[in-house]
Amino acid sequence: MFDFDDAIHLGGKEAHVARICARAAWVTAGNEHLADFARRHTDRVTVLPTVVDTDAYAVRAEHERPGVRVRVGWLGSDRSIGETLVPHLGLLARLRDALGFELVVVSKPRPDLPAAVGPWRFVEWSPEVETRLAELFDVGIMPLLDDPFQRGKCGCKLLQYMAAGLPAVASPVGVNAHLLADGRGLLAAGEGEWRAALAALVADAGLRGALGRAGRAFVERRYALREWFPVLEEILARVASGGDVLTRARA
Repeated sequence: MFDFDDAIHLGGKEAHVARICARAAWVTAGNEHLADFARRHTDRVTVLPTVVDTDAYAVRAEHERPGVRVRVGWLGSDRSIGETLVPHLGLLARLRDALGFELVVVSKPRPDLPAAVGPWRFVEWSPEVETRLAELFDVGIMPLLDDPFQRGKCGCKLLQYMAAGLPAVASPVGVNAHLLADGRGLLAAGEGEWRAALAALVADAGLRGALGRAGRAFVERRYALREWFPVLEEILARVASGGDVLTRARA
């Protein structure tokens, strides 16, 4: 069985990943974009999205913090920060200076960001810190570039922000547009839209709370570990027994 949740078929590896898909007893892909590639090489494919253990996340209950700067935060690994956050640092620095929020980065190890970015706060990632995002951020962000690799992202950090009851702003790239649709968050494609989205959230604790509650409810209903684990169990059991997999989609 083969599972993948990034566009690993890009960069000269298409034939290699295609052979794995064709030979696998079953393929689970993290989103429809990745599943579309797998389906070119096999009909044994199920979308098994990235999920979060919503029961493990502390949830933000109060979004009003009088006299304290709003914290806009990014959570991610050192292997993705250069391609995702760094290209947007100039924009974020300008908006931080104009809107007065604090920029927070959670990663490991401490990233070496350009000095021109100006002040920002670092929090070292750990499994415990990850589930306490509600104590560290007021707003979560997921900027992306609209390129083939980043279109394959599965929105993990958005799901984590939402599980913590935090409002989120993201680039409308790949699965992000689905996750934040219908009033669950704000999508921003350019500097003007990022400014408008962050300005609204910085100014309005009520809006932060409403989006945070909507996001948390959505993740609990559609992307919770407890909802998807039985699907994985079913796939494993049927593949192990040599039978067909009945559950092809659930999201």
